[in-house]
Amino acid sequence: MNKLIILLVVTALLVPSITLAVRQPRVVDGEVVTEVNNPDIAQDFFGFLSGEPEFFLFSLQREQELYISLRVMDIADAVTDVSGSLVKSDGEILVELDGTTADWIPTTDPTAGVTYLHGPETRVTVSPGDYLFGVSSLGSDVPYILAVGETEEELGGDVVSAIGTLGAVREDILNREAWEAYIQQAGAPIVIGTVIAVIFGIIGLIFLLRFFR
Repeated sequence: MNKLIILLVVTALLVPSITLAVRQPRVVDGEVVTEVNNPDIAQDFFGFLSGEPEFFLFSLQREQELYISLRVMDIADAVTDVSGSLVKSDGEILVELDGTTADWIPTTDPTAGVTYLHGPETRVTVSPGDYLFGVSSLGSDVPYILAVGETEEELGGDVVSAIGTLGAVREDILNREAWEAYIQQAGAPIVIGTVIAVIFGIIGLIFLLRFFR
């Protein structure tokens, strides 16, 4: 019983509960076509164009509104000719997002902890069926972000997984540290609170070990 009590206290103190409503980060892994699941959920697909278009598949079971936008990192040599087209299975083009004519607006993304340029976007209601969205650029070696959906999800117990994904984004695309992402995403108060909780957890553990010895 004593060991059970100690375990419960340690779990409560050393594993603080963090609930954040954020856009879900995704890394495009180089597949010819990336399937977009739950397109109503806010997701950011971090990709890298290397001279060829990349495609995203939306397989919809019901009529719904799609939100799609293009973004690039806000850096000195940012390439803003990234464009995209939403196409039906019969080849009909429903929407074209032209990055060459769009106004790219600097915006801070609290999920990824970065400042990006927000480019063309669309909200379009589509019928059930399959749709392809192709992303392309006139140049090569161009990083981009495809933002899909607007309903932000609470991370809850998925915090570790999300931090890992953000770390991959930083290492492979943004070249930034994973813990920097965590700090900017969670905010200083949560980070400080976590550190304090760990300190008090250790003190409490020492006290309990002595008390039940």
